[in-house]
Amino acid sequence: MSLETQGATKIRSYSEISTKQIDWLWYPYIAYGKVTVIQGGPGVGKTTFALNIAALLSKGGGHSECACESREPQNIIYQSAENGFADTIKPRLQSAGADCSRISFISDKYYPLTLDDERLEAAIRKCGAKLLVLDSLESFIGADADLRVLLKQLGRIAEGADCAVVVISTNNITDVARNVIQVSRLRGNPEIRVISQPKNTLAPEGCPVAFELSETEGFRWIGSYDNWKLVQ
Repeated sequence: MSLETQGATKIRSYSEISTKQIDWLWYPYIAYGKVTVIQGGPGVGKTTFALNIAALLSKGGGHSECACESREPQNIIYQSAENGFADTIKPRLQSAGADCSRISFISDKYYPLTLDDERLEAAIRKCGAKLLVLDSLESFIGADADLRVLLKQLGRIAEGADCAVVVISTNNITDVARNVIQVSRLRGNPEIRVISQPKNTLAPEGCPVAFELSETEGFRWIGSYDNWKLVQ
């Protein structure tokens, strides 16, 4: 029996494939049905940035500087393996004005969550979530895991559920990701953080956008930032 008879090799024509447009949570940075990686060094504000995106989506309507496409409030799963839910994540969501009734997490009390865990897809579908955030990537992969395979599988989950998946990482994984958001401090003014796109295979790269993160004022959107070459 040949391999093709056994079904090991299946050939399809592109004429069988129906084309479709990409839907965006925030054009051109975060797309529904795709995996986006937010990367940057420790302490640059990656988690705070992601929590503010989640807060905006939970309320609907977006923001003038972060034009989330959804005008209706959406459900979100924010999964943190590093920060406490009660003492860190929820207070930050409240500070960002989130509707916390629309933001959930998967209980990992009895065994840890991983990128290839069936609970991810089950939770997305159960909650009707339009955004899944995994914070951070390094906490959800095993020692011998193939990151490329895991992200591909995560991409299939995102596409099947039409959910935007955002993975936060401190490492440079540009080679294995299709859409990357870089968060960096501004040289000479470390309270200003700039969002840039070192890689985007889904749309033209977005213009740099800045936000301010200070101990006294907290998080504040600044908007488009032309002096992106000053980012360290």
